[in-house]
Amino acid sequence: MATCAACKRAIDPSEKAARDKKGRVFHRSCAKRLMEKQRAKRDAEKARAEAAAVGTIPLDDDAGAMADLLGDVVQPEAAGRPCPSCGSPVASDAVLCTGCGYNFETGASIKTVAKAAPTGARAVAGEAAGSTAAWGLAAVGSCIGGAIGAAVWAAIAYFVHFEVGYVAIGVGFLAGLGAAIGARDRAGVATGLIAAVVAIVAVVAGKFTATSLEIADMLGDLDQTIAAEATQPGDDWMTVDEAVLELVDDEALRREQAGERLDWPHGISGWDEAFELEHYPRDIVRTHRSAFEGLTPEQTTAKIDAIHRENMLPRVADDIAVERESLGESLAWPPGMTYDEAYELEHYPSDVVAQAGARWDGMTREQQHEYMVGGLAEFRAMLGSSEGTARVMAASYSGKDFLFDALWVILAAGAAFGAGRGGAE
Repeated sequence: MATCAACKRAIDPSEKAARDKKGRVFHRSCAKRLMEKQRAKRDAEKARAEAAAVGTIPLDDDAGAMADLLGDVVQPEAAGRPCPSCGSPVASDAVLCTGCGYNFETGASIKTVAKAAPTGARAVAGEAAGSTAAWGLAAVGSCIGGAIGAAVWAAIAYFVHFEVGYVAIGVGFLAGLGAAIGARDRAGVATGLIAAVVAIVAVVAGKFTATSLEIADMLGDLDQTIAAEATQPGDDWMTVDEAVLELVDDEALRREQAGERLDWPHGISGWDEAFELEHYPRDIVRTHRSAFEGLTPEQTTAKIDAIHRENMLPRVADDIAVERESLGESLAWPPGMTYDEAYELEHYPSDVVAQAGARWDGMTREQQHEYMVGGLAEFRAMLGSSEGTARVMAASYSGKDFLFDALWVILAAGAAFGAGRGGAE
C-alpha cells in the first residue's frame, strides 16, 4: 500500500492518487493543496517584484511599516482550524473540507470510489453475451448475403440454361461479407463457420430454384400441348423441327452413353444440358434434318407417325407390365433389369414389347390421341409436385455433375469462411 509523500498517511487502493515528476505519490487532496501553495508562492514573488519596482513594501514583508502608513494596526487574518482528516486549513465555520471532503458535523469523509472492471464469472458472462449477439447478427447478415447470391445463381442458371460454377464463389463471398458486416469487430472463426454453412445452403437453394423455374416452363409447355391435342386430334403429332429434335436427342444420348466424345456447342457440356436444336452437336442435327428434305407431305406424316409410335411404346409396355404382374404373372426381364429400372423400350421383356406394338397399332387415331393426352396429364401431375422437382434434380446428377458441383460448393464455403472471419478486409 502506497504512502502519501505529504501527509505520510497510507493511500487507500480504491482512492485515486496523484504522482509528481519525481515519482512521489500523493493523496489527490494533498497534491491539490501543494499545487495551491506553489501557486501562492509564485503570486507572492510576483507581487514583491512589482512592489520593488514602484518603491512600496508589501504587507506580507513588513506589516508594521504598512500599519504606520495607514495609521492603524493590521491584525493578521485568523487561520481557522486544521482538517482532522488531511490537515488542510479550514475556516472555523466551514462544514466540509474542500481538500478531502471531511464533514465536521458527521465526522465522515466523502471519497471518490473508482469502479473496478468486472472480473471473474461476471466478465466471462459479459463476453459470452456479446459474442452470442455478434453471432446472431452474423447469421442474419450471412443469410441476407446468401439469399442475394442464391438469386443471382438461379437467374444465371435459368436464363443461360446451364450453371456457371464460379458464380458459387460469389455466392460464398456474399454470405461471408454479410456475416462480417453483422459481427463487425467480433468477426472471427465462429462467424466464418456460420457463413460457410449459409453459403452451402444458398448454393443448393439456388440450384433448386433454377430447377423449379425450368420445371415451371416445362409445365407451361405441357399445358399447351395437352390443350392442343385434346382439341385437335386430327393434326400431326409434331412439327418437322420437333421430330428432328426427338431423333437428335435420342442419338446424342445413345452415343454419349456409349462413351463417345461429342462436339457440343459452346456452353453445353452434355446431353442433360441440351433442350433446343441449337444445343446439340451440329453434325447430328444436320444429319437428321436432311432426312426430311425432299419428302412428300404423306412421307413426312408417315415418318412423324413412326417417331411418335416409338416414343409412345415404352409407356404402353409399362402399362402392360403392370397389368401382367398384378395378375401374378412372372415376366422375363432382360438381365439386370426390373420394372422399377425400365424406362426405354429395350428394357422390357420382348413379349411385352411385341404386345405393346400390337396394342398401339390396334387403336384408332382418336384413341391414340386420348391415350397420349392421358399420359401427358399424368406426367404433368408428377412433374408439378415437390417430389417431381426433387426427382428431376436427382436425375440430373451423374458422377461428373456431382463432383463438379461438390468442387464449387467447397470453393463457395471457403470463400464464405474467409470473408466471414474478417478476411474481406
